[in-house]
Amino acid sequence: MSSSNWRSRAAFTLLELFIVIGIIGILICLLLPATRLSREAARRMQCSNNLKQLGLALHNYHQAFQHLPSAMGGTAQGRTDLDGNSNRLSGSVTLLPYLEHGALWDKISSTLEINKTLYPPMGPAPWVASYDPWREQIPALRCANSDHVTSKFGLTNYAFCIGDAARDVHLPQRPRGVFACRMTTQFSDITDGLSNTIAMGEVASDLGDNDVRTRGALSAPATVGGPGSVVGCLAARDPARPADHGRPGRSDAPSAAASAAHRGGDP
Repeated sequence: MSSSNWRSRAAFTLLELFIVIGIIGILICLLLPATRLSREAARRMQCSNNLKQLGLALHNYHQAFQHLPSAMGGTAQGRTDLDGNSNRLSGSVTLLPYLEHGALWDKISSTLEINKTLYPPMGPAPWVASYDPWREQIPALRCANSDHVTSKFGLTNYAFCIGDAARDVHLPQRPRGVFACRMTTQFSDITDGLSNTIAMGEVASDLGDNDVRTRGALSAPATVGGPGSVVGCLAARDPARPADHGRPGRSDAPSAAASAAHRGGDP
């Protein structure tokens, strides 16, 4: 081949360039789903690790106090929302020392002054946004796959299982699940075995958009409260069931917060 012919073939033709671009595009299309799947797998793993961390926190709490925390509890209602939390604190608050947030727990369990306002131990009502601890976001309580929104309060994607309770959940007569509001249970109460019983589960964040996933069964459409639903089955429910929670819980028993005034989705 002459040198002139060799120099004429030193570059790609336009057709060859389009073929190369097409091949690269196909490869990118093949790789994108795999990238999405790997990201989703990483998020699932992080959520699983969060639940594992919560499970370990529950075990450590039980070892320290010989019972599990209340699903919800706290101090009595004060003269105003600033003087007490009205027994509306989540049990997640009691787990803070076991989730490597001892400093935040110390703030909540002690008298705290913020902007010349003095808040009692265990804080005000959980809807008081001026109380800084209620605005803290705990990474272990957020799923990586949840909607990331700006909120004036710390959010959680994990909830305590209170069983089939649908009414009077704030003042139950006995636990209907592993947890109950203002009551505590022990591992010995879970006769089906800890590995066979749901303690906590993942829930969606309430974005204020009336999402059916974040509305309570009693405030949802009639289909949720109709025949065959939790609400519709209340009349036929055996009050002595489930058998592993057949005895009344220890109402208002001291929980992790009790020493300071108390407070209070599968590991």
